[in-house]
Amino acid sequence: QRNQFVQDSLATVEKENELKERKKRTYSPRQFLEMIIPYYDKNTVSADAKFQGQVYYIKGEVADISRNISGDIYFNIGMGHPYQNVQCFVDNASEIENISVGQKVTAKCIYQSLFAAGQVNLNIRMEHCEIITNWQVGQRTTTANKGLKEMAGSVVNQTFVHLIKSCGRLTVCAS
Repeated sequence: QRNQFVQDSLATVEKENELKERKKRTYSPRQFLEMIIPYYDKNTVSADAKFQGQVYYIKGEVADISRNISGDIYFNIGMGHPYQNVQCFVDNASEIENISVGQKVTAKCIYQSLFAAGQVNLNIRMEHCEIITNWQVGQRTTTANKGLKEMAGSVVNQTFVHLIKSCGRLTVCAS
């Protein structure tokens, strides 16, 4: 039982850390564009090196679901203009079978490129996208997690949990 308690507690702390990181890297399409444009204005090559391959979470409304001329499957998260979108390419069609135009989604993607043609046409290309379901800390609270919260009080969200194998005790240290 103690091992299950420790595993549940560690899983909760890992999920909380993941959520914190996700919040730092989550943008609406317009916010993401505003974040990267200053870098592209100064030096496209340098901006590509800074952003390409990085994971970002893009949240917004699905504007389109389609295939490109090569047959690659993608969905667009709109920016409020028909020719300005974040194109979210997926590796597997099953990733988008349950979404529809108009639905609000959050996609975890790897940034690939910015395409701008003139003043109107602008696309941000993201690859290897996955639809993320919103997991909130506290949605599923097990008995073990309740025990940890009682033990650590309000600092649970800011703790590192360590199992000291030599004596088999759980130590909670505030971060």
